[in-house]
Amino acid sequence: MKNFIKIFAVILTLSIVTVGCVDKKEEYRTLINKGVKELYKSNYDVANQLFEEALQLDSNNSEAYFYLCQGKFGLADYKSALTYSTKAIDKNPKFGEAYKSRAQINFILNNFEASCADYKKAMQFGIKNLDNYLNYCD
Repeated sequence: MKNFIKIFAVILTLSIVTVGCVDKKEEYRTLINKGVKELYKSNYDVANQLFEEALQLDSNNSEAYFYLCQGKFGLADYKSALTYSTKAIDKNPKFGEAYKSRAQINFILNNFEASCADYKKAMQFGIKNLDNYLNYCD
């Protein structure tokens, strides 16, 4: 009987932990989806708040940092957008869209060499149709 109780306790604990992880992932996904909808409506402050909440659930996910970059860009807060695009790249060094965003921000901030380097990285990681931007690079 004692073994049964121990086994039951272990199974119950694992079930609770598993459900908690699934709920956390679902909540993260819901926050990201809501934030993206707000981005499309140009509600940047609302979107940024949702992305920040998502980061509280998963601070290692490059997606939320990328979308925060987009929201800050929409508010013309280019220095913050640059910071968040860099964090997205730090979390996922093969994130082509994040390189493209950072290239655009660096261009606006007159960091042309950094912009060219990021456009080249974006192409390396699958982003297409950047030839017009790269024409201005060495």
